Amino acid sequence: LLLLLLLRRPDRVKIRAVRSGGPGGQNVNKVNTKADVRFCLAEADWLPPLVRDNLAEFESSRINKRDVYGCVVAAA
Repeated sequence: LLLLLLLRRPDRVKIRAVRSGGPGGQNVNKVNTKADVRFCLAEADWLPPLVRDNLAEFESSRINKRDVYGCVVAAA
């Protein structure tokens, strides 16, 4: 659900493909298999208020001093 909401305002979301660490096969350190997603929570007016409030409350460890929410999504 959050990913669908993020795609509503791609101009306000920074998505960066990064390489995954750890053990792996022949693609390790060659293929970008993680996505680093960041956006300013205070300016995320495209998110419903309940979603913003829940992110602020339950994901506070992922929010920096500039109110930027960041998470990493890795391929399985």
